[in-house]
Amino acid sequence: MRPAASKTKTAGLALRTVEVPFGHRVGFTGKGWAPGVARHADGSPRAPLGTAFQKRKAPPPTTGISGNDYAANFVDFLDAAPAGAPWLFWYGGTERAEVWGRPAGLAIAGDGSLLMNLGSLVTIASVAPRNLVHFVCENDTYEANGAHPIPGAGQVDFAGLARAAGYRRVHDFAALDDFASRVGDVLREDGPVFATLRVVPGAPSPQDFPALHSLASRRAFVERLEAS
Repeated sequence: MRPAASKTKTAGLALRTVEVPFGHRVGFTGKGWAPGVARHADGSPRAPLGTAFQKRKAPPPTTGISGNDYAANFVDFLDAAPAGAPWLFWYGGTERAEVWGRPAGLAIAGDGSLLMNLGSLVTIASVAPRNLVHFVCENDTYEANGAHPIPGAGQVDFAGLARAAGYRRVHDFAALDDFASRVGDVLREDGPVFATLRVVPGAPSPQDFPALHSLASRRAFVERLEAS
């Protein structure tokens, strides 16, 4: 399963692929970059979210829901990307936080983040919010600090932990097509609902911590901040 936020592709659309650092292809559907206008250092406009995929429409199932067929536009994006190319896709929902007319809450976390806050599972299950859907992206790494493996990588059963903590419904998705076909039902279930999304780690990124955290870099940041 590839995460809906890391790789690009469209059939029959004028496609302008945006190259971003580390070779990712980028696209989006729904609401894009906001607020304001993203610009390059020279002041010229830039498209940080890449190509817009807005062609597909669908009859809204209820009031307050956009006519944008987000899933179909995501498929167009995937169809347009070169096979095997890394991608990043932005879903910009324009609806209020509702699931078919009832208030809803979505929580999206990483496996490393949850591992450092396992007590939250018991707290959530104890409060038992019926409108909460809790997604956890599982790629077995602390990706933000150099893709170091999490303790118990490949062994920790996050879905099992949520089930033992008392979540009402628990799911474990390992295939994108399975997730795409069932996510609508998952969002309509009485919560708290827990779902792991088994994804692959992203492309390696530079970990130039001396440059980021050096005294010179900090001084330069403070000087620019004070001058602004």
